Amino acid sequence: MTKTHRVVHTSPFLNVDLDLVGDSPLEPLVEALAPGLFALHAAKGGWTGRPGLRRCWWARLEGANVPKDPDAAVEAIYTAFTLLPSARRRDWRALRVRELSLGLDVQPATFENRLLLSAQTLRHIAEMACSLEVVAYAYRARARKR
Repeated sequence: MTKTHRVVHTSPFLNVDLDLVGDSPLEPLVEALAPGLFALHAAKGGWTGRPGLRRCWWARLEGANVPKDPDAAVEAIYTAFTLLPSARRRDWRALRVRELSLGLDVQPATFENRLLLSAQTLRHIAEMACSLEVVAYAYRARARKR
């Protein structure tokens, strides 16, 4: 009888992006979130990833430092949020979308992938009034160069 082993990948974490969508320019809010965060994209229109929101302003931000785990990534975003001045807090509350996108690297030959968020991280997400999206990126073998 052969014995089957389950392979459990316990660190599939890649990153956490902050996606913001609003009806007015987001540059003042994006600037206020720096230096803790940096903008990967900030513009009007184009792809927002959401039907019906193509004509809105949107921005995607990440932490300025590479986090070791999702709790640290959310903590960096939360810290930037807590430092917002009152005018930018009003901008934050007026947003149509405040979403944290947690990226996972789903490894081949694993039975399951696990990722744990602490209770404090979940409280911070709720305090920022953000939704949480989990994106699992499938592993793709790279073609060999010949």
